[in-house]
Amino acid sequence: MMSVMFIDLDRFKDVNDTLGHEVGDELLKTAGKRLLHAVRDSDTVARLGGDEFAVILEGLADAGLTEVVAQKINDSFSKSFQIMEYQVDCGLSLGASIYPLDADNPEDLLRFADMAMYAVKEGGRNGYKLYSADMNKEVEARVQLARELYDALEADHLYLSYQPQMDLHTGEVRCAEALLRWKHPKKGMISPADFVPAAESAGLMGRLGEWVLRQCCLQVAAWDKAGVPPVVVAANLSAHQLRSNKLVATMKTLLEETGADANQIEMELSENVAMARADDVAEQFDQLTALGIGVSIDDFGTGYSSLTYLKKFPIRKIKIDGSFVADLGENDDDNAIVRAVIALAKTLELKVLAEGVETQQQLDILRKEGCDMYQGYLFSHPISPDELAELAKSPPLMTAQGAVAD
Repeated sequence: MMSVMFIDLDRFKDVNDTLGHEVGDELLKTAGKRLLHAVRDSDTVARLGGDEFAVILEGLADAGLTEVVAQKINDSFSKSFQIMEYQVDCGLSLGASIYPLDADNPEDLLRFADMAMYAVKEGGRNGYKLYSADMNKEVEARVQLARELYDALEADHLYLSYQPQMDLHTGEVRCAEALLRWKHPKKGMISPADFVPAAESAGLMGRLGEWVLRQCCLQVAAWDKAGVPPVVVAANLSAHQLRSNKLVATMKTLLEETGADANQIEMELSENVAMARADDVAEQFDQLTALGIGVSIDDFGTGYSSLTYLKKFPIRKIKIDGSFVADLGENDDDNAIVRAVIALAKTLELKVLAEGVETQQQLDILRKEGCDMYQGYLFSHPISPDELAELAKSPPLMTAQGAVAD
């Protein structure tokens, strides 16, 4: 028996972009040495290119040894790397296939190992998987879903819902997050957690992202025409939209075609995406800001954080991730983190919004600490454009504590 492993270093590009190529090169060398130490002298370790490695284990007496070695490699990467003066955390995604159990030819062994590695990435990275026949079914299902998503774009089966964001100072609703929804004619509602990965693997993210931006612009223009008080609509940006370098040109065209007010459009970007392309992101955001479009950082505190981008990017607002809000009042660490983020935002003269607010206790703490805005089920689920228009026209009464009055 023998096995083939494909290995991809997790978030290597973040390290390269933030600490420099010299640190990145040393990390690759050190990672290669750790791989060599985790296998036998008779095994093969190779760097395929970039941050991708391959391992070939030969002469295996038992198929179970593949998992033993995979676990050993994974454990070795759980420890931080000391690279020059930096302590770097870098996990890996590892996929493996076994000869002759999974396949009896090189092409399929390589393909199955690659498939297993991507299954790890889709599951959150930092781990390993051995190929299984079910993965073929999952790939086929994803391909089919991508085909149906393409048809849905053509047939207008997609739509946007809007989750209102309440101003804790005034009780007004002047902002909302646009959320993509898909109602399949036969399967009913399909979760973004299912169709977004399918869109990514099928190369549909660019088209999907542009569709969302167009709908946001059309909706803003329609509200203005109907006399609805100005509402800023926040759209989530994908890494693909930034990599294409077409975002600014796309927005110029959409604003001209729809007549939407640029000041009512906001772009939300997660920390990881922002840091992975920091220089390019900063340039594009400067151009968007020049058009009047706002910029905010989503999921603040959960990514590969660096405070440098808060100074580098023309940011209007930061959003405290719901994972820190969930245990407010119950967890001292989360209380301290939220307090620190709000204080940081105030110092930098940024608006701060808390997402995922579901209890009065959470809201009381946020209001006490000086949070500007919030969104979450305590106030409202995502709603239709007409329902949001009504909220904008007649904001709900707010109690002294910042809650919505009955």
